[in-house]
Amino acid sequence: MTISIRSMSVLRALSVCGVAGLCAGIAAGSTPAGLESELLVEHIRLTSPADFHRAGEAYFSPDGQRIIFQATPVAGEGEEQETHYQMYVAELMRDASGRVTGIGEAVRLSEFGSSNTCGWFHPTEPKVLFATTFGPPDERRVPGYQREGGRYQWAFPSEMTIVTMPDPLVTGEAPTLGRAEAMFERDGYTAEGSWSPCGRFVLYAQIDEERRTGRPEADLWIYDAERDEHVLVVGERGYDGGPFFSACGKYICYRSDREGDSRLQLFVAVLAFDEEGGITGISAERRITDNTHVNWAPYFHPSGRFLVYAGSNVGHQNYEVFAIGLDPEDGFAMSEGERPIGRVTFSTGFDGLPVFSPDGQYFMWTSQREWEGERGTSQVWMARVASDDPELWTGPVTERQAGVLVRVEVEAMTPGAGEAAALLAERAGEGWRVEASWFDGERRRIEVFGVDRLGQVERDGGVEEAAF
Repeated sequence: MTISIRSMSVLRALSVCGVAGLCAGIAAGSTPAGLESELLVEHIRLTSPADFHRAGEAYFSPDGQRIIFQATPVAGEGEEQETHYQMYVAELMRDASGRVTGIGEAVRLSEFGSSNTCGWFHPTEPKVLFATTFGPPDERRVPGYQREGGRYQWAFPSEMTIVTMPDPLVTGEAPTLGRAEAMFERDGYTAEGSWSPCGRFVLYAQIDEERRTGRPEADLWIYDAERDEHVLVVGERGYDGGPFFSACGKYICYRSDREGDSRLQLFVAVLAFDEEGGITGISAERRITDNTHVNWAPYFHPSGRFLVYAGSNVGHQNYEVFAIGLDPEDGFAMSEGERPIGRVTFSTGFDGLPVFSPDGQYFMWTSQREWEGERGTSQVWMARVASDDPELWTGPVTERQAGVLVRVEVEAMTPGAGEAAALLAERAGEGWRVEASWFDGERRRIEVFGVDRLGQVERDGGVEEAAF
């Protein structure tokens, strides 16, 4: 069949840059790092499967020079293999230009056999907090969260307690396992803690054992260290968790399973203060996602103009990081439908638990992407932020990204043909309409693809064969 070629055609693209130049550019950008280069550059894997079977949920120190993360270590010869996450701190290594090149020796903080999660640095003092069970958790008493039909899940050991201990990378003292002290005593799972920017408050999630009805019923609390008081800030039905303060300390973000459908939605809230600076609760709460996806691990950009999170928008087997716009000046009054959402990561497997360095110069997350040909396992990754423009972070995929994504689709349909695909895109609402031309070994083919604002590719009908 012979089909007509629009004036905005593949042939025009060839006349501008030539097949070789166009295809070289497409091939160069087809890796996850290439697709992400609008926002992130200088990608580096900080942890290795040679040291850790899995690692993740990493956070920066206030000066951006150290990280705290959880990992399951690879056992040495003759050692027992641990199954639970352990807690570590490590120095970021930099070259002469200041570029991050990796981490130094990871220093372990947690006791053998214990289960650990959610580490955090104190903003002004040389100490850290994290949640631990001290010893092996009682597996018979571990409640859990799991989306119906999904493979991802996490547990809520009843023994989990928030503890503090000196940061050995600052004090210079060798860490003594078991030196951690409980920050306070509460019955039931108590974790997901972080200090406020001023260091006075700790925001955390806690499961009330008396209210447990089978599904986890976590609430959000704030511990006021100055008054030694606990204030309930979010006590709605369902699981509320994963909370963080904004950089200014006036807002918090978190995830919630209020609908009881195992899909998590994101919320932000404005904190309420008394005349003496104590937090009394929240003065306003806004739901910022309302969809059929799992949305979790939200984290504010230092500017407060957007936050990043992990979502199942492109599939439950391929979590990616997304950014959603905020406007603190209007009390986050925008509805979910008005908030711009952009895609940040583009790799197969899991990408999530995203955070920014305090100065916004670096982005760190957990990813299962490949590294130098190795099959990906969950490890800690970092990249330098190329732009902090909220419109770029929350905007639709670019024309270049749309072209690369279609090229990958063409390659999947006709292996070996993707390298010869000439692509041209035109705007289609908030996405792109992309025309691809390639040779399948017998004849030239042309097809039009739709690429939505998050980079999901759909074929616009069947392949058309062009006789020319």
